[in-house]
Amino acid sequence: MSHFNVPEWMPKPEAQKEVPTYWAREFRAKPVVKPFPIIEGLLSTGKRMLLGGSPKSNKSWITMHLALCVARGLPWMGFKTNRTMVLYVDFELDDWDLQFRMEEIANEIGIARDEDIDMQLLALRDADEAVTVAELRLLLKERIEALRASGSEHFLIIIDPFYWLLDENADELNPSQMVGILRSFRTLNRLGASIIFTMHFAKGSQAQKFAIDRISGTGGFGRDADVIMTVTSHKDELNAAYEFYVRSFATPKSFTAAWEFPLMVRNQKDPTDLREPKKSGRRQVVSDFELMEFARSVNRKFRRPDWIGTLIERFGIGRATAQRYLAELLAEGQLDESPSEKLVGVPGNMKFDI
Repeated sequence: MSHFNVPEWMPKPEAQKEVPTYWAREFRAKPVVKPFPIIEGLLSTGKRMLLGGSPKSNKSWITMHLALCVARGLPWMGFKTNRTMVLYVDFELDDWDLQFRMEEIANEIGIARDEDIDMQLLALRDADEAVTVAELRLLLKERIEALRASGSEHFLIIIDPFYWLLDENADELNPSQMVGILRSFRTLNRLGASIIFTMHFAKGSQAQKFAIDRISGTGGFGRDADVIMTVTSHKDELNAAYEFYVRSFATPKSFTAAWEFPLMVRNQKDPTDLREPKKSGRRQVVSDFELMEFARSVNRKFRRPDWIGTLIERFGIGRATAQRYLAELLAEGQLDESPSEKLVGVPGNMKFDI
């Protein structure tokens, strides 16, 4: 193994790091240990996964079903799982509801009350004080270390939902902030844990979007995750399409499942046949997330009439709707207007077009 040194012309860090570098032939011969497959063909130890879904798409039921299957090594939605210790962090449900869902699903998949389930639950909805990201990482690290001392080797952490990790100052459209939160959990990945974050979709129809673009917030989410699974409303009521993006395996085929309380059950419906919005001459709703992602991607400041024309062209909306959206974003401080030049853009953006 050789080491890469920073060239003279590059700025020197305070403490220069040695970066391991290999010749290709040397690296091919290097012994490596494959990560433990928690869900075969989908998720291994040390990885981060996003599970995104439409509002009220039974994400929490889906997640609890997945957790119980992994904790017992049972098949889940056609995937083979290997028994793994699960740490289930729930911010949204009260104890009664969480217990009810777990009991209904466990009974349905054949887990008796006297059977051991390799799962610990952290029910944080009614915590006296909000748990910060740093506090949660420390809490999970302590649980992993204690469980490892008692013989557990592999871990799956489920955090439901992700948005509860955000404080009042967080900007879901800020790539640095959001990816920074995801990557801060690498300390747990290095302890042999995989992490699943449940996420919401952005507002509006998802049928015309790629699956990777449906999750609410910055596009940095999709680029950082090792696995993305989306659950999107199908045109047939009570059905949803499951789609996957996987970094380290062949991408699983999409499929459709129907809600049959308390589980989603796979069927043979076409997963590309998604629910479409009601047809009208113009698009009626554009979410703030879409507007701000577009504004950031434009990376320019324009006068108001030019912004209105740009929004009409990009989103297929009427002039009055574009004017209203622009006024709302300015009133909320999402966009600002320079008093002298009368140019509108994202705060802090220094590029101008007249």
